[in-house]
Amino acid sequence: KNVTVPMWLNSLAEQAGRSGVRVRMKPGIYVLNDPSLARPAEAKPQDPAGKVIATYRVNSLLHFAGNDSTYDLTGVVIHFDTKLHALVRNPFDKILVSGNRLTIRGLTFLDQGDTPPGRGGLRMLHVIGNGNRIENVTLHARGSAPYGYGNLLGKGGAGALVPLHKQSCLLITGRDNCIMGARVIARVFGHGIVMQGAVNTWIERCYVEG
Repeated sequence: KNVTVPMWLNSLAEQAGRSGVRVRMKPGIYVLNDPSLARPAEAKPQDPAGKVIATYRVNSLLHFAGNDSTYDLTGVVIHFDTKLHALVRNPFDKILVSGNRLTIRGLTFLDQGDTPPGRGGLRMLHVIGNGNRIENVTLHARGSAPYGYGNLLGKGGAGALVPLHKQSCLLITGRDNCIMGARVIARVFGHGIVMQGAVNTWIERCYVEG
Protein backbone atom coordinates (compact mmCIF):
# COMPACT_ATOMS: atom_id res chain seq x y z
CA LYS A 1 0.00 0.00 0.00
CA ASN A 2 1.32 3.41 -0.93
CA VAL A 3 1.87 6.00 1.80
CA THR A 4 1.75 9.81 1.47
CA VAL A 5 5.30 10.78 0.60
CA PRO A 6 5.98 13.93 2.68
CA MET A 7 4.85 12.25 5.89
CA TRP A 8 7.15 9.25 5.75
CA LEU A 9 10.06 10.98 4.04
CA ASN A 10 10.15 13.90 6.46
CA SER A 11 9.93 11.52 9.40
CA LEU A 12 12.69 9.23 8.12
CA ALA A 13 14.86 12.19 7.07
CA GLU A 14 14.54 13.65 10.57
CA GLN A 15 15.65 10.38 12.17
CA ALA A 16 18.46 9.98 9.62
CA GLY A 17 20.09 13.13 10.94
CA ARG A 18 20.20 11.92 14.54
CA SER A 19 22.82 9.93 16.40
CA GLY A 20 22.28 6.89 18.59
CA VAL A 21 18.79 6.03 17.35
CA ARG A 22 17.19 2.70 16.49
CA VAL A 23 14.63 3.07 13.71
CA ARG A 24 12.36 0.45 12.19
CA MET A 25 10.17 1.62 9.32
CA LYS A 26 6.81 0.11 8.48
CA PRO A 27 7.12 -2.15 5.41
CA GLY A 28 5.32 -1.00 2.28
CA ILE A 29 5.69 0.64 -1.11
CA TYR A 30 6.55 4.33 -0.99
CA VAL A 31 6.44 6.48 -4.14
CA LEU A 32 8.80 9.39 -4.79
CA ASN A 33 7.58 11.72 -7.54
CA ASP A 34 7.93 15.26 -6.13
CA PRO A 35 11.15 17.21 -6.94
CA SER A 36 10.66 19.48 -3.93
CA LEU A 37 11.57 16.54 -1.69
CA ALA A 38 15.23 16.80 -2.72
CA ARG A 39 17.23 18.91 -0.26
CA PRO A 40 20.76 20.33 -0.23
CA ALA A 41 23.13 18.12 1.78
CA GLU A 42 26.66 18.70 3.00
CA ALA A 43 29.26 16.23 4.22
CA LYS A 44 32.69 16.85 5.72
CA PRO A 45 34.76 13.66 5.41
CA GLN A 46 37.56 13.29 7.95
CA ASP A 47 40.96 11.62 8.01
CA PRO A 48 41.80 8.97 10.66
CA ALA A 49 42.88 11.75 13.05
CA GLY A 50 39.50 13.43 12.79
CA LYS A 51 40.61 16.33 10.63
CA VAL A 52 38.14 17.51 7.98
CA ILE A 53 39.72 16.91 4.57
CA ALA A 54 37.00 18.19 2.24
CA THR A 55 33.52 19.66 2.00
CA TYR A 56 31.11 17.76 -0.22
CA ARG A 57 27.87 19.41 -1.32
CA VAL A 58 25.09 17.64 -3.19
CA ASN A 59 21.31 17.36 -3.42
CA SER A 60 19.78 14.34 -1.73
CA LEU A 61 16.45 12.73 -0.94
CA LEU A 62 17.65 10.84 2.14
CA HIS A 63 20.75 11.95 4.02
CA PHE A 64 21.92 9.64 6.81
CA ALA A 65 24.12 12.08 8.69
CA GLY A 66 24.04 10.84 12.29
CA ASN A 67 26.44 8.48 14.03
CA ASP A 68 26.02 5.12 15.79
CA SER A 69 22.46 4.49 14.60
CA THR A 70 20.61 1.49 13.14
CA TYR A 71 17.89 1.68 10.49
CA ASP A 72 15.88 -1.47 9.83
CA LEU A 73 14.14 -0.85 6.50
CA THR A 74 13.32 -4.48 5.77
CA GLY A 75 10.28 -4.66 3.51
CA VAL A 76 10.48 -0.97 2.61
CA VAL A 77 10.31 -0.48 -1.17
CA ILE A 78 10.86 3.00 -2.63
CA HIS A 79 9.65 3.62 -6.18
CA PHE A 80 11.46 6.59 -7.70
CA ASP A 81 10.02 8.34 -10.77
CA THR A 82 12.99 8.98 -13.07
CA LYS A 83 11.31 12.14 -14.38
CA LEU A 84 12.81 13.73 -11.27
CA HIS A 85 16.26 13.24 -12.85
CA ALA A 86 15.50 16.18 -15.11
CA LEU A 87 13.84 18.26 -12.38
CA VAL A 88 16.25 17.99 -9.44
CA ARG A 89 19.29 20.22 -9.58
CA ASN A 90 22.48 18.22 -10.02
CA PRO A 91 24.77 16.88 -8.62
CA PHE A 92 22.38 14.43 -7.02
CA ASP A 93 22.85 11.55 -4.55
CA LYS A 94 19.46 9.94 -4.04
CA ILE A 95 20.66 8.39 -0.77
CA LEU A 96 23.74 9.84 0.96
CA VAL A 97 25.37 8.16 3.94
CA SER A 98 27.78 10.64 5.50
CA GLY A 99 27.43 9.48 9.10
CA ASN A 100 29.74 7.04 10.85
CA ARG A 101 29.18 3.55 12.28
CA LEU A 102 25.65 3.31 10.90
CA THR A 103 23.78 0.14 10.01
CA ILE A 104 21.22 0.40 7.21
CA ARG A 105 19.40 -2.83 6.55
CA GLY A 106 16.91 -4.17 4.02
CA LEU A 107 15.98 -1.18 1.83
CA THR A 108 14.81 -1.73 -1.76
CA PHE A 109 15.12 1.28 -4.09
CA LEU A 110 13.65 0.97 -7.60
CA ASP A 111 13.84 3.49 -10.43
CA GLN A 112 10.74 3.63 -12.60
CA GLY A 113 11.16 5.08 -16.08
CA ASP A 114 14.15 5.85 -18.27
CA THR A 115 14.60 9.63 -18.07
CA PRO A 116 18.35 10.36 -18.02
CA PRO A 117 19.88 12.75 -15.46
CA GLY A 118 21.17 16.22 -16.20
CA ARG A 119 24.75 17.31 -15.80
CA GLY A 120 26.64 17.12 -12.56
CA GLY A 121 26.54 13.43 -11.75
CA LEU A 122 23.98 11.07 -10.26
CA ARG A 123 24.33 8.27 -7.73
CA MET A 124 21.62 6.07 -6.26
CA LEU A 125 23.54 5.35 -3.01
CA HIS A 126 26.74 7.09 -1.91
CA VAL A 127 28.58 5.98 1.24
CA ILE A 128 31.01 8.77 2.13
CA GLY A 129 31.11 8.22 5.91
CA ASN A 130 33.28 5.75 7.83
CA GLY A 131 32.66 2.42 9.52
CA ASN A 132 29.17 1.89 8.09
CA ARG A 133 27.42 -1.39 7.44
CA ILE A 134 24.99 -1.66 4.52
CA GLU A 135 23.08 -4.96 4.67
CA ASN A 136 20.71 -6.67 2.23
CA VAL A 137 19.84 -3.60 0.19
CA THR A 138 18.46 -3.89 -3.35
CA LEU A 139 19.20 -1.17 -5.89
CA HIS A 140 17.52 -1.28 -9.30
CA ALA A 141 18.78 1.69 -11.30
CA ARG A 142 17.32 3.01 -14.54
CA GLY A 143 17.71 6.26 -16.44
CA SER A 144 20.94 7.18 -18.22
CA ALA A 145 22.16 8.07 -21.69
CA PRO A 146 23.32 6.38 -23.74
CA TYR A 147 22.16 2.97 -22.52
CA GLY A 148 22.55 -0.37 -24.23
CA TYR A 149 25.74 0.42 -26.16
CA GLY A 150 28.38 -0.36 -23.55
CA ASN A 151 31.47 1.70 -24.45
CA LEU A 152 30.74 1.61 -28.18
CA LEU A 153 30.02 5.35 -28.32
CA GLY A 154 32.93 6.27 -26.07
CA LYS A 155 33.20 7.42 -22.47
CA GLY A 156 35.02 9.95 -20.35
CA GLY A 157 35.28 13.71 -20.67
CA ALA A 158 36.65 13.66 -24.21
CA GLY A 159 36.13 11.53 -27.25
CA ALA A 160 32.57 10.33 -26.69
CA LEU A 161 30.40 10.50 -29.80
CA VAL A 162 27.30 11.53 -27.85
CA PRO A 163 26.66 13.48 -24.62
CA LEU A 164 26.99 11.27 -21.53
CA HIS A 165 24.47 11.30 -18.70
CA LYS A 166 25.59 8.55 -16.35
CA GLN A 167 24.16 7.12 -13.15
CA SER A 168 26.15 5.03 -10.68
CA CYS A 169 24.33 2.58 -8.42
CA LEU A 170 26.55 2.29 -5.32
CA LEU A 171 29.55 4.56 -4.75
CA ILE A 172 31.86 4.06 -1.75
CA THR A 173 34.33 6.82 -0.89
CA GLY A 174 34.73 6.44 2.89
CA ARG A 175 36.85 4.21 5.11
CA ASP A 176 36.12 0.86 6.77
CA ASN A 177 32.71 0.38 5.18
CA CYS A 178 31.06 -3.01 4.83
CA ILE A 179 28.60 -3.94 2.07
CA MET A 180 26.84 -7.24 2.84
CA GLY A 181 24.28 -9.06 0.72
CA ALA A 182 23.60 -6.18 -1.68
CA ARG A 183 21.71 -6.83 -4.90
CA VAL A 184 22.48 -4.29 -7.62
CA ILE A 185 20.61 -4.35 -10.94
CA ALA A 186 22.22 -1.78 -13.22
CA ARG A 187 20.05 -0.87 -16.19
CA VAL A 188 22.17 2.25 -16.66
CA PHE A 189 25.32 3.55 -18.28
CA GLY A 190 27.34 3.70 -15.08
CA HIS A 191 28.95 1.62 -12.36
CA GLY A 192 27.27 -1.09 -10.33
CA ILE A 193 29.53 -0.97 -7.26
CA VAL A 194 32.47 1.45 -7.47
CA MET A 195 35.11 2.64 -5.00
CA GLN A 196 36.80 6.02 -5.42
CA GLY A 197 39.39 6.81 -2.76
CA ALA A 198 37.80 4.26 -0.44
CA VAL A 199 40.01 2.56 2.16
CA ASN A 200 39.52 -0.90 3.68
CA THR A 201 36.15 -1.71 2.06
CA TRP A 202 34.61 -5.13 2.72
CA ILE A 203 32.16 -6.48 0.10
CA GLU A 204 30.58 -9.88 0.73
CA ARG A 205 27.73 -11.95 -0.75
CA CYS A 206 26.78 -9.25 -3.25
CA TYR A 207 25.16 -9.71 -6.67
CA VAL A 208 25.65 -7.21 -9.47
CA GLU A 209 23.86 -7.51 -12.81
CA GLY A 210 24.42 -5.17 -15.72
